[in-house]
Amino acid sequence: MTKKILIIEDHPLFREGLTALLDRYEGYEVIGEAGTGREGLLLAAKFKPDLVLLDITLPGISGIQVARELLAELPGSKVLIVSMHVGINNIIDSFQAGATGYLTKESASGQLLVAMEALLEGKRFIDPSLSPELIDKIIELTQDKKKDDRDPYATLTAREQEIMRLLTIDRTIPEIANEFSLSPKTIENHRSNIFTKLGVRNKMELYQYSMKIGLVDA
Repeated sequence: MTKKILIIEDHPLFREGLTALLDRYEGYEVIGEAGTGREGLLLAAKFKPDLVLLDITLPGISGIQVARELLAELPGSKVLIVSMHVGINNIIDSFQAGATGYLTKESASGQLLVAMEALLEGKRFIDPSLSPELIDKIIELTQDKKKDDRDPYATLTAREQEIMRLLTIDRTIPEIANEFSLSPKTIENHRSNIFTKLGVRNKMELYQYSMKIGLVDA
């Protein structure tokens, strides 16, 4: 059975390279390409891919947040991060967001098929170019983070998460109210609930929290 692949990558040349690489493999079909996180989420909702190849650094929202939102809606999909970043925090945050594979762009030509097959078989994949000690540390820290279920973002409703995103990108209360066809007072109440749940006191702290969890890039 052909597996449906979605590519979310903001660099056109690398995106085209991934597509060309996948064309060599039988049993895989690229059903969509996106250059931004929001575009990728729309394509994912439309095509319901088996596997998503996802970059971390994207315009607007980061790949970490894309993974989080995509898997909340499509828990049956698999996410393979394909990134130039090899920092341990990026890798841990990716797995914490629900991705089950992490591949560096330098290794993509030789390891992409291996990584995809591992994920589709229900396994985890971490780029073998990383040192065994680092891989062990990543697995240890990822497991520790999974035990820590205190992330307040998870307590927000879907509507609150969307309003939080709009507040973070500097949309005004009237603009948000108009977008959702709600009264400004209702949006203000949502904002108050968001602040309370996240433990932030103002818009600056909300922005800082959003950067911390990968909702926006610094």
